[in-house]
Amino acid sequence: MKRYLLYTTKLILVSIIIGLAIALFQFLAHELIYLSTKLLASNWIYATLIILVALIIYTGLFFVNRKFDGYYGSGIPRIEAYYHGWHTFNPYLMLVMIFINSLFGFFTGFLLGSEGPSISISTSIGMIGNKALKQKDTEFEASAGSAGFACAFASPLAGFCHLIEENKNVISLKLILKGLLVIGFSFVVSYLVYPHNLLPFFEVEALPFNYYYLLIILGVIIALIAKAYSVIIVKIKSLDTKFHFMHILTPLLLVGFMILRRFCPILCGNGSNSLQLDVIDYSLVAIIGILLFRLAFVGFSSSAYTSGGLVLPMLAVGALASFILVKIYSFIDSSILEYTALFVICGMVSTFGAVTKCPLTAFILGLKCSSFNIVVWPLTLVVLLTAAISYFFKYSSIYHELEKNIPGYGLVH
Repeated sequence: MKRYLLYTTKLILVSIIIGLAIALFQFLAHELIYLSTKLLASNWIYATLIILVALIIYTGLFFVNRKFDGYYGSGIPRIEAYYHGWHTFNPYLMLVMIFINSLFGFFTGFLLGSEGPSISISTSIGMIGNKALKQKDTEFEASAGSAGFACAFASPLAGFCHLIEENKNVISLKLILKGLLVIGFSFVVSYLVYPHNLLPFFEVEALPFNYYYLLIILGVIIALIAKAYSVIIVKIKSLDTKFHFMHILTPLLLVGFMILRRFCPILCGNGSNSLQLDVIDYSLVAIIGILLFRLAFVGFSSSAYTSGGLVLPMLAVGALASFILVKIYSFIDSSILEYTALFVICGMVSTFGAVTKCPLTAFILGLKCSSFNIVVWPLTLVVLLTAAISYFFKYSSIYHELEKNIPGYGLVH
């Protein structure tokens, strides 16, 4: 009994460290994004200075990343490869490099999602905790990774669903119990230290049943968009692996994106600006243009050394696809505009579910965005439909697609 109590106490201590680390990371990410956005928008002198500083830092990071090849980006492909037994990595080096590269990415304009680095950081801490405890506890490492997801989205239930879906082939009572313990303590600590929410809360109107057929259309569209999202990212990364053009292109993209953030922030970053409901006021051509640009933006940004996670960009792409459907139908019946927020919620989380093959996690994230009784049935319909289409056509998760098309990809990303 004492042995189990001692072991549980050690797990709780490591979980507290995870919560503190993710809170610190999210705080720094938000502050750096705010600082760089403010300076870029202030005047050309500050904007030029920030761009020059970013180029100098990037030059240093370029050589550092060449020295420690395989520890740039969000780290998620390498984490996935580790979980599947394909490759392993140095958790100490991963922890340091993820902090440095991701925070620089947020500062410069490659600010994709902070949830990917959060998972990599928490997984690395879990592996370090295992080493400190002189054990090989795979359930704890998996729980630690999902704790990072829970802390990033401020949703312990979503983190637990993420744990179950990512480990559905090896589910066990030990995994469930450790997951509840690690995710619970990590989330509480993270939320108390730095409460934040990566997803907006929408005020939505209940959708009349005569509009439910539009949800079916949305589900089909999202399934296609999810496939396109994976194909574009995999294709760009495959070309970079073959021709190695990103080390030349990245400085140009860095300058271009930082300038673009000054004039049109909706096109850049993690896509959170694309979730704002006033996007529906844009013209149909403009919304389609933003969607196409963001698909290319995410593809190139995720191939750079300083990229973040891909979940928030997925949500933005799904939201934009929902805006397009609502905008087109509004030419027939303008009253559909009252339910824009509901379509955005369903579209954005369903995209995540289809791309990552985690529909239950997507459903929980969707419930977090609005009132349960209003969104539950539309959300259920769209998430289940996109999941069914992705399973019927045998979509793989984006990380499996990367490893399949770029053998050894997880080893170097």
